[in-house]
Amino acid sequence: MGNICYCGKPKKEDRPACPRCFELYREERKRKKEKPSLIAWVKMKALERLEELGASQEDPRTILERDLEEKRKELQALEAVLPEEVSLTLREQLAGAGRLRQDEVEALREDIRAELWKQKGGNRLYAQVKDLQREVKEKIIPIRETLQEIEKTEREHSSVDQLLASVLHPKEESK
Repeated sequence: MGNICYCGKPKKEDRPACPRCFELYREERKRKKEKPSLIAWVKMKALERLEELGASQEDPRTILERDLEEKRKELQALEAVLPEEVSLTLREQLAGAGRLRQDEVEALREDIRAELWKQKGGNRLYAQVKDLQREVKEKIIPIRETLQEIEKTEREHSSVDQLLASVLHPKEESK
């Protein structure tokens, strides 16, 4: 089940929750009449956490994931337009300069590219993308991995339950 709990804290890989969340589960179980299984409780809490982070039925992505996608598109747009602008600027600056060596042209091209990248906020955008990627990795991915593992466990238990039902009650199925 991964080594990060849905809450973001470290946990043992074979457990659905960290010790802190397990204690929360125990406390909640004591207070309530309904006593869900640990897996059901973790699933409920993980889904609640995704909702808190902006996920919904209409759009299962969190605010962080939407922001990351938007910043990636901005960065890709900048990277797509930059070569053309570099070429135009290079032609303007080299107009009437005569013949230059290829290494001189490439060095100037790289200088222009770096200058335009900086002017257009490339460093800022790149840093924002990296920060959002880190946040998604730390906050969202553990929740999604936990939910995937729970779904896998539920499917496995469903198959076992069906097998047991067919073995224990074979006459009921034939009706």
